[in-house]
Amino acid sequence: MLCLAACGDQPRPSQFKDGVRRYQGEGAPGAEEGLWTTWYFDGQIRSRGRYSLGLKVGSWETWYRNGQREALGERVPVTGTSVSLREGIWSFWHEGSGRKKSEGHFEAGRRTGPWHYWNNDGSVDEKRTGAYLDSQLVEADTPPTDG
Repeated sequence: MLCLAACGDQPRPSQFKDGVRRYQGEGAPGAEEGLWTTWYFDGQIRSRGRYSLGLKVGSWETWYRNGQREALGERVPVTGTSVSLREGIWSFWHEGSGRKKSEGHFEAGRRTGPWHYWNNDGSVDEKRTGAYLDSQLVEADTPPTDG
């Protein structure tokens, strides 16, 4: 059953043509409310988080098609706009290895402060790890050398 308008207060699933769930949540797309979950065509979960007045708010988590976690962090609405941005600590993972890819702080959707990056093998990505301002690397962390 596809329900886009007044179907009561119950969460309602929408499906791909083959019957696999596409999304489930309250409100129609563009006017989402409460907890929403989305899935890939193959039925693997894609994202889960909350909406308020059609905007992503609070904790959001995403997954790759293979089922491994992709990202986790908070979203906040921008007052007077129809967008929400990443805010606070966010973590990202590599697809395949499942190892942490990066972690740092967002302020108004921009990387700010210390950010840590790792290569797929778990080693530190020295070229990208460091202090960020307005999503630009301003000071790279240089590892200590054997003087």
